[in-house]
Amino acid sequence: MLRYYLTVMTFCHRLLGMSHYLGILEKRLEQFLAYCEGLRAENRALRQQVAGLENDCKSLTEKIDTARHRLEALMQKIPVE
Repeated sequence: MLRYYLTVMTFCHRLLGMSHYLGILEKRLEQFLAYCEGLRAENRALRQQVAGLENDCKSLTEKIDTARHRLEALMQKIPVE
């Protein structure tokens, strides 16, 4: 009977030790998941920023093309000597 009692006590002691390590693991996992969520949010923001910059680039390219066409038209009106 004493042997069984020691085995149960050893088991309970180990279980308490495992519980401590599982708690640490749980906290680290929560930190990791929060970090991943932060990266996802940053990625979304960067994608939106890239989309905005691409739109700006497209708009500026269109303005440059318009200005080039206007300059070409003006150059056609200048008399050649």
